[in-house]
Amino acid sequence: FTTVNTISKFMGIDEATKQYGILTGKVESLVILPYSFNMAFAVNLIPAISAAQARGETEKNIKRVSFSILATILISLPFAAILFTFAEQILKLLFPNAYLGATMLKICSLSIVFVAITQTIGGVLQGLQRVKETVIAVAIGSVVKLIFNMILLPIEELNIKGAIISTIISNIVIFSINLYYLRKYIKIRFNIPKFIIKPIIATSAMIITAWQIYSNFEFLGSKNITLIFSLIIGIIVYIAFLILLKILSKDDIHMLPYGNKVYKTRQLK
Repeated sequence: FTTVNTISKFMGIDEATKQYGILTGKVESLVILPYSFNMAFAVNLIPAISAAQARGETEKNIKRVSFSILATILISLPFAAILFTFAEQILKLLFPNAYLGATMLKICSLSIVFVAITQTIGGVLQGLQRVKETVIAVAIGSVVKLIFNMILLPIEELNIKGAIISTIISNIVIFSINLYYLRKYIKIRFNIPKFIIKPIIATSAMIITAWQIYSNFEFLGSKNITLIFSLIIGIIVYIAFLILLKILSKDDIHMLPYGNKVYKTRQLK
């Protein structure tokens, strides 16, 4: 209601509706992919956290929560980087006849990590029977979004991008409130190199590799094939850097599906 009605004042109702359709259709359908992957992960946390909490296994809970947030970062960060760097190319690949929205996708990708971690923390808080806190965070975030919509949307230079920026701000607010409650109920500490610096290094290596391949090679005369190939190689490089930087500890590996077998294979190598 606020978005279409506000931006239609300087671009017309048809164009405003079109811009909003691009945002809520193509762009959000791509941005929601990492959330979908992470949702099942977050939901599975609830019974595990509840059971450990009931048994008084505080230390085990801390390790599980720490690993869950790390895994969320390692999944969402490369997603965000790929969508930001290759926004136009991905839209052309998926929507060859209607690929508008690259700038929207770039801006939206900036909030992916925050929203994904918020999902995971939400699962933890529900497992701790702290549902009210997640509702409070969303309520405050909604108010923040409405306020920034009213501030940013009337700026003609921003138009629809004002709605995206206000969404990012509200997502960061929701994330911050959830993180506050998480640290209030679980005495968890985050290792900055492990949770931030090393994942950024691995993601940077992935993006640099993928971009170099995409920019300097063209397979079978097709940009789309080159894009897919470059992203596959980039993901392989990302996984290699995760291993080289030893981001996952012994405890982290054991928490993975078939983690015991993975750890034994790693030890043999």
